[in-house]
Amino acid sequence: MTRGRRFTQAPASVVPPSRSGQSPARRVNITLPELQHEALQQQGANVSGVIRSLLDDYLSASTITLRVDPPTKDLYDRVMESTGASEQDVAEGLVRTLEGLLQRKLEQLEELKAAVLRKRT
Repeated sequence: MTRGRRFTQAPASVVPPSRSGQSPARRVNITLPELQHEALQQQGANVSGVIRSLLDDYLSASTITLRVDPPTKDLYDRVMESTGASEQDVAEGLVRTLEGLLQRKLEQLEELKAAVLRKRT
């Protein structure tokens, strides 16, 4: 997530709405670690666009961010690129996975409760 990155606001200057009709924007200055800036430059990424997108996700009521290990990220990327799967497809699978996780955790809690009650008698 964006925690740990420093966002500092420049003097209040409002940028007029774009031609696309977006609301007015604020100019801000941020400090990026050199390695992050270099990585974005190597990818040809628009730094402002990346930051706006991350902030949209961060502030969204319907977006989650998961940290995964590199093999999982690679698998996700390959599946999404090669199958035409959508984020909705992933969301549906995630719901089923979370329901299964919740069921397993409830069973573990019931087992713990039974063990505690056995020790009391």
